[in-house]
Amino acid sequence: MDRDITFTIGPETKPIDAMKRAAAFVRRTLPMLLKGEQSAGVLSQDVLAVVTELVDITARHRCGTDVLGRVVFLTARTSPCRWGR
Repeated sequence: MDRDITFTIGPETKPIDAMKRAAAFVRRTLPMLLKGEQSAGVLSQDVLAVVTELVDITARHRCGTDVLGRVVFLTARTSPCRWGR
């Protein structure tokens, strides 16, 4: 089963505010993605760190209009053919 969250941050948002908004969104929605996973706490910290850093870099150097982010959680039960195994 695939689970994902997508967020958009507009061009008027300063990089620091974009990071705060993305982090707040991920903190709010990530528990739904990781529901039932044993390592949810560690995964949450890692995902939050990566998303925050990527939003920071993207917001500072954006060439387009919006920052679009997507976090996807693929369970171990995901079809192996998707990973070429």
